[in-house]
Amino acid sequence: MKKITIALLLVSSIASAQNTRVIYEHEFRPDSTSKTVETELMYLDIGKNGSHYYSRCTFESDSLAVQSIEKQLADGVTQLTISKSRTPGEVGYEVDKTYPDYRTSLICTIGDTAYSVLEDRRIEWKILPDKKTINTFQAQKATTNFAGRKWTAWFTSDLPLRDGPYKFSGLPGLIVQIYDQTGSHKITMKGKKEVPEFYTDKRKRYTREYSSGWINPREISRKQYRKELADYKKDPMQGMRHLFSPSDPKVKVHMDGAPIADSKNLLQTLEKNARQGMKHNNNKIELVP
Repeated sequence: MKKITIALLLVSSIASAQNTRVIYEHEFRPDSTSKTVETELMYLDIGKNGSHYYSRCTFESDSLAVQSIEKQLADGVTQLTISKSRTPGEVGYEVDKTYPDYRTSLICTIGDTAYSVLEDRRIEWKILPDKKTINTFQAQKATTNFAGRKWTAWFTSDLPLRDGPYKFSGLPGLIVQIYDQTGSHKITMKGKKEVPEFYTDKRKRYTREYSSGWINPREISRKQYRKELADYKKDPMQGMRHLFSPSDPKVKVHMDGAPIADSKNLLQTLEKNARQGMKHNNNKIELVP
């Protein structure tokens, strides 16, 4: 009897340690002047203390980086080589929520600087009586205005989760689909599974122990974030300009290990590319950051 009791406790402990990963598909139009639609798979990891929303591309590239660290450690390497590159993906931001207050932060980059931006706006939902089935789940309709867009959400009480993709939460159930009035953004749940370890736990552990600069976003308010965005739009090269204008003429600028013969032309090219990128990525999920 004691053995059975111990076994049951062990199974219960393992089950309680599980975290839920909800898989969403995000369909969006990056450029409001184009009909081109991009699609990216997103993960929402939900644990007892909060959730983390991020692109699958981020997960796969970070997993490869962690595997590389583990292999180097197993091989007895004393000086680790850590790659900071990521698999290209269209969605570069991440969102953290902490329970039970649902404190929400957007993790993103402006230029080469990473930021953690605390959300100070409360999402006010209007729950409607409309219901329909989405991916076998009985869902109910709700609407809200947030960050310059009108949103329609469908949430289900069939799952004991009160969260959703991106910054969306606050409904009595999991959001299984949400889209904006213009059809620019649509996020739909595609499935879920239990995972033994919260995604960021492993990444943060390796970050803390082996590379404090791997993920170390600067915490700022939304007001500061808007200022940083405005400054970047005015001069996207502001954080790099000093690198291409060394006070010492003997100083040589290198990129990817190769010397740059004409740094002025390169700077102009980089600035042109940055401005083209902003021009064709004008339909962000938040029209009002």
